[in-house]
Amino acid sequence: SGINAEYVGLCFKLFYVQPDRTSGTVRAGQRLGVMLPMQSVYPEITSHIHVQMCDRSDPTPHF
Repeated sequence: SGINAEYVGLCFKLFYVQPDRTSGTVRAGQRLGVMLPMQSVYPEITSHIHVQMCDRSDPTPHF
């Protein structure tokens, strides 16, 4: 489960998220989905969202 998104040449994927919708357009500030709990699979882990750029570059500059 996850989200694939593109905006003005920027392409990224969000993992460990249950999307609110499967297609369409979203506006700035609109919720994309809900973070999934990971403890059932990895009991000691803190739930988090994994961000991956489509070109596999470092996503840090976009935050």
